[in-house]
Amino acid sequence: MDTWDEFLRWATPSALLTLDGAVRSLNAPMAATLGRSAKQCVGHDFISLLPETQRAAAESLLIHGATTKTVAMRVLEFSGPGEASVISLSEARPVQDPASRERLVWVHSVDARNDPGGLLIPFRLAAAAADLGLWMYAPWKHQLDWLGGAPALALLFPHASVSLPRVVRRVHPDDRKALRQLVRSTVAQSPWISLRFRTENEEWHHIACQTRRIQLGYGGPEQVFGVIRDDTQLEAHRQKAHLLPVV
Repeated sequence: MDTWDEFLRWATPSALLTLDGAVRSLNAPMAATLGRSAKQCVGHDFISLLPETQRAAAESLLIHGATTKTVAMRVLEFSGPGEASVISLSEARPVQDPASRERLVWVHSVDARNDPGGLLIPFRLAAAAADLGLWMYAPWKHQLDWLGGAPALALLFPHASVSLPRVVRRVHPDDRKALRQLVRSTVAQSPWISLRFRTENEEWHHIACQTRRIQLGYGGPEQVFGVIRDDTQLEAHRQKAHLLPVV
C-alpha cells in the first residue's frame, strides 16, 4: 500500500502538496471541490486552482503548513456540489514519508459542523469592517439568527434569534413579498433589495439586504447567509435632493 494512502482516505477533501504548493496527490472529494478531475489537478499549483477570492488565505495556510511544525488552520470557501458554496475549516501540516524522507504538506478539510460559529468568524469581521450586518436564516426553523457586524445595525435587531413571521410583521406591507422571496431564493447569490423596516422603538429604517446560499462544512445543511446595509441616511438625502427646486 502507498505510504501516503492514509492521508487521502478521508470523506472530506484532502490533498498532499509539495513544499512549493504543487499537487502531488489528492482524493476524489478534493478533486470535486476544485471542479476538476484528479488528473487535471496533479502537478498543478494548488492555489491557482482555487477561486481568486480564496487564494490569499490559502497561500497563508500553505506557508504556515510548510514552514512550521504546528498545525495551521484557515476558513476557506469552496464551490459546492449545487448552487450553495461550502464554508470549510481547512488544516495544513507538514508530513514526511518514512521511506523516502520526502517532506510534503497535507491539506484537508476539518469536520466543523458542530462549530458553525467558528466557521463564520472571518465573515463577521469582514461585515463589521464594511459597516454591514450579518444574519443567517435556517429554512427548516423559519428563524433568523443575528450573527453580528456593524454595532449600529445590531441595535436594529436586539434579539439574537427571531422568527421569520415576526420579522415580516416589522417590514412595510408593500415590501413583505420581496423579503419572503429573498430568504426563499434558490440562487447562489441574490441581488440587493430595499426594504422599509420598523424597529422596536417604532422608527422606520430603509435597509438593503442580499443573500447567499452556503453549506457549513461538508455534509451540513444548506442555509441562507445574508448581509444588511442601513440606507436610511442615504434615502433621506435622496428625498431631500428630489424636493430641491431646479435652478
